Amino acid sequence: MSEAETTPTLDDLEKVLEAGDAQLLEQHLDALPPGEAGLALTRREPASQAEVLTLLDAQDASQLLATLPEEQAAQILAELPVETAAPICDELFSDEKTDLLARMDAEDAQAILEQMDEEEAADVRMLSQFEPDTAGGLMITEFLSYREDDDVEG
Repeated sequence: MSEAETTPTLDDLEKVLEAGDAQLLEQHLDALPPGEAGLALTRREPASQAEVLTLLDAQDASQLLATLPEEQAAQILAELPVETAAPICDELFSDEKTDLLARMDAEDAQAILEQMDEEEAADVRMLSQFEPDTAGGLMITEFLSYREDDDVEG
């Protein structure tokens, strides 16, 4: 069987959505060539975009949104119910969620912030005080730390 026969197509997404199976959707999106999952999402109607993100868990949905241009991602996020959008935002890196919420209507962004994890929402509120192209506007609040006695084998 050739690769073209085994690689899922964007048209196959419709069949996957009809099945309503989250695991099948995740497998389908993972099997698409790099960048195609985001493209598949943007080619759908807004209601269908919401359906895709609602079927995925918050982490997978956030990873998919992160592949899109900010303006598109913000529009899609604004169309989701707040109960779906907030956990997705919680999973994004602090600078990404701040940028997306800044592109949304203030009322929609506030509704999402109110439903987000308190610590995550506090990070967004702090970062949103900075102009986007300044050091403060570009920084993230996530960091990695290692104990002094950790080593590569450790």
